[in-house]
Formats: sequence, structure tokens, C-alpha cells
Amino acid sequence: MHSLISLMVAALAVQAEGPAAVGGPVATAPPIAEDPIAALVRAAEDDAGPAPDVGSTPSTAPDPLLSAPASADAVVPPSPPAPVPAAVAASPAVAAPSPQPPRSAPPRAPQPYAPADSSLGEDEAPLPSGPLPYVSLPPASSGPVRPIYAQPLVRLPPAPQGALDGGWLVTQNGGAVLYQFQFNDAGGGSEIDGAWRDMRRVGSLAGSGLVGSVSYNGLEVTIRFAEHGGAQASVITLTPALGGWSGELATRGQKVPVIMQRY
Repeated sequence: MHSLISLMVAALAVQAEGPAAVGGPVATAPPIAEDPIAALVRAAEDDAGPAPDVGSTPSTAPDPLLSAPASADAVVPPSPPAPVPAAVAASPAVAAPSPQPPRSAPPRAPQPYAPADSSLGEDEAPLPSGPLPYVSLPPASSGPVRPIYAQPLVRLPPAPQGALDGGWLVTQNGGAVLYQFQFNDAGGGSEIDGAWRDMRRVGSLAGSGLVGSVSYNGLEVTIRFAEHGGAQASVITLTPALGGWSGELATRGQKVPVIMQRY
């Protein structure tokens, strides 16, 4: 490198001085000076050494995949599985051990008896200090056994009933049953209530109902009830007769002789 710089300086000095710097007479044929560019190229070749033979040694370019640095996003191909030895492949498969059932805890040994703690409060009952003594029960009596539930039955007096209490049938003189009545009469002049049923319309919702009013003075009975769809209430007026009551039924503007008897 130093020789190259020296040659460059010398060439520049020769070009600047020219023939006047030499001090001699001007020659008819000037001397041939060295080309400074050729001198620089020659000096560079001397420093670099002999050039390699291009035809004898082919150049090989490096593999970019091998020379490139590995990055975090690079995809690495999976490595092939290792070969299995023939002896291992031919050996029979070993079955996995079956799971064992959980073992229960061994029974605990009985704890020895511990005396009662004397530091218990007044509200806490202490434990017995030993086994309780055996208490014998008195022998059973040899007499007849009488169950405690064998008590005399108390019979209640019958409920008071009036003259009309119970069930009655109202029939026409010809024998056809017209109505059925059920009265609740407690007697003593109390109010009498009841229900009626039309025996000609059994099973119909309009064939039964409650009695509107019942009046009884010992000599006459008057029964008033309203049938479904009737413009006026039906009235039955009765007087005592042999085995029951006899009278007439006034309904829908007509009067029909009837008899009322118990059933």
C-alpha cells in the first residue's frame, strides 16, 4: 500500500514539473514517461497476489438455506421417526395393569375408657365413671289383661227431629211420582230447609234445586220452590191425611191433586 502511494506521488510530480524542471536543453525527442494509471494497476496486482485460475476450479455458491440465520418464524420440517429395532418390534405387547379398587380404611380399634372430666360446667352432665348397675323390673301381674282402650261407649242422644225431617215423595192421584223432597227439620219451630228433584227429568241440570221456603204450623204445610225456566214459583199446599199429607200442586197456572208420603 505504501509503494502504491509513493508511485502516485512521483507520477504527479513528474507531470507538474515538465521538461523545464530537468534543467537541460530541450531534446528533439522527449523521453517516454510511465503511465500513472498503469502503474497504479500494476501496484494493486502486486499487493493482491496471483489471480486464481478460473477454468480449473469452479466456484460454488453457498446454500442460502444453510447460510441464512435461523429465525423465530422459520418452519422447521419434522424429523423422521427413529427406526424400531427388530427385536423390540417382534416382542409381544405388554398389557397395562388393571386399576385396583380403592381399599377401605381398616376398622379402628376400640378406645379405652376415659374417666369423666371434672372441669365440666354445671349445665353439662358428666359421663358415668363405670358400668351402670343392672336394675330388675317387677314381675308382671298374673291377673287378666285389660286393654286401655276398652272403655264404655258414650251414647249421644239423638238429634231433635221435626215432623217433616227426612225424605218425601209427591205423587199424583193417578200414581205417577212428580217430585222428591229432602227436608231438614230440627223441630221446635225452627226454620225448615230442603231440596227438590223433578222425577220426570232425572239427570237433568234443570231438574233439581233448593226449596225456597217451607212453612208448617202443625195443621198445614206450604212448600214453595222455583223450577228452572218457570215464570212463577210452584206451590204445594198439604194437610194431614192417613199415612202422610194430601193437597194440591199449583204450577204454571194449573192445580193438580197430590199426595206426599215418606220413602
